[in-house]
Amino acid sequence: MSKQSFAIVPLVALWLAAGSAAPLRATEANLEPARFLTAIDLEGKLHRLAEGESDRVTAVVFITTECPIAREYIPELNRLAAQFGERGVKFFGAIYEPSASRAAARKFQEEFQIAFPVLFDASGELFESLRPTRVPEAFVISTTGAVLYRGRIDDRYGEVGKKRSAPTTHELADALTSVLAGKAVAVAETTPVGCPLESRRTAEGSQAVTYNRDIAPIVFAQCAECHRPGEVAPFSLLSYEDVSKRAEHIAEVTGQRLMPPWKAKIGHGRFLGERQLTESQVALIAAWAKAGAPEGDPADLPPQPKFASGWRLGEPDLVVKAPTPFEVPADGPDVFQHFIIPLEDAAGRTVVGFEFRPGNPAVVHHAILFLDTSGVGRQKDEATPEPGYTTSGSIDIPVAGMLGVWTPGMTPRFYTKNIGMPIKPKTDLVLQLHLHPSGKVESDQSSIALYYAKPGEEPTNSTTIFVVGSLLIDIEAGKNDHTVKSSVTLPADMTLVTLLPHMHLIGKEMK
Repeated sequence: MSKQSFAIVPLVALWLAAGSAAPLRATEANLEPARFLTAIDLEGKLHRLAEGESDRVTAVVFITTECPIAREYIPELNRLAAQFGERGVKFFGAIYEPSASRAAARKFQEEFQIAFPVLFDASGELFESLRPTRVPEAFVISTTGAVLYRGRIDDRYGEVGKKRSAPTTHELADALTSVLAGKAVAVAETTPVGCPLESRRTAEGSQAVTYNRDIAPIVFAQCAECHRPGEVAPFSLLSYEDVSKRAEHIAEVTGQRLMPPWKAKIGHGRFLGERQLTESQVALIAAWAKAGAPEGDPADLPPQPKFASGWRLGEPDLVVKAPTPFEVPADGPDVFQHFIIPLEDAAGRTVVGFEFRPGNPAVVHHAILFLDTSGVGRQKDEATPEPGYTTSGSIDIPVAGMLGVWTPGMTPRFYTKNIGMPIKPKTDLVLQLHLHPSGKVESDQSSIALYYAKPGEEPTNSTTIFVVGSLLIDIEAGKNDHTVKSSVTLPADMTLVTLLPHMHLIGKEMK
């Protein structure tokens, strides 16, 4: 039979919506200019500008090392960063200065005691997305990437060279206050006053693209999560040598949108953790590879990203692991193995987050964490000689809930606010691992960290799994396309918090 295509509504996890205020939404015309921007600050930390809970917001203020007006505003920016940082605002400076090296920018940050993270916009990615005209110029960005405010910080400068003794309006602070209150910004755009900014392309023509200034920030931000020693990717991309010898291949797979991996088609909804390069980043990589992968000035190289050596969500309340190591054969079909892990120590607690750590990233394709209160999982485990039990892909037992899913490169997160999973007595965690042979005999013993709600702060909502789909699939011989549809009518308004599209073998597209 030729490869067929069908669509099927996915398995989803839903919870009843609480009566909270609706998040502030931008108009379509003002949507997502910064949606996929991931930047590295001068200390090497990675930052996703547009991500997080819907009531969060990011402030970005463009500055330069030379503009006297921008320098004069730094004490005020430090105050604003501290004031609004306590309320959950991510506050950044951004240096777009084609003539300055990263090392010079770092020296400037230290000299002026800038207390908030400073992003070094080496290739002009932030500049091209937000198009500031002067420094300082402030932007307030929603978690969808929409610009909710742009313009001056306050009116202490009526115009260049004319300074008031004290500002009479505070536009940036007012904009942040409005957004945090769920209100529209009264004045969404003002004219910035300061030193003019010019595009790198305008100012310097076709300046050569180099690894140190242009490509390393992209690789560190978008690739190093998986492409580093001990992680799931087959090779590291942490050095110039690692990247340059693969320059043409990297240009090819990024140009085809195969890397970074992201299955959902961009434009059909927005999801936490989306991985997508901008058109500008793809073009920079292609130009660099075509030019022979030049290394560039060492002073432009950002520090390698720092990844947590322990659990990323912090010290766990409980760590559990598969009972014994499991041997994965060198070849043959993929294995779906289910390990039974008793949760006696968690009984009576409410889980508000988890973090999965594969024992052997070379063979763990993905993991799904189910809860079982029926005891059927234990019975199936006891009926087999090996650890756990094997299926063709389904779990084959009744489930009481699902803690979550892990796939390579996934960033661990706590559950959405006011959602938790209560653990009843005699509950087992059923860890389904999709394991694939690597070409040699391998062993895996994966582990999971659990995080509890604090006493007195237990969430009032928990997730409920809705399985929407069909196993009644009958494809006519020789037919190239076959669609299966399935639907359910919900009994009440609900909020979709997790989407798990799932098909095996011949499935090709899902909507």
